[in-house]
Amino acid sequence: MSSGIIVKIYHTINYFRYFYM
Repeated sequence: MSSGIIVKIYHTINYFRYFYM
């Protein structure tokens, strides 16, 4: 359960980083 949430947060950060670039 926790792992899933962490993965989702990581994906969100990655998406934001890509958008920021």
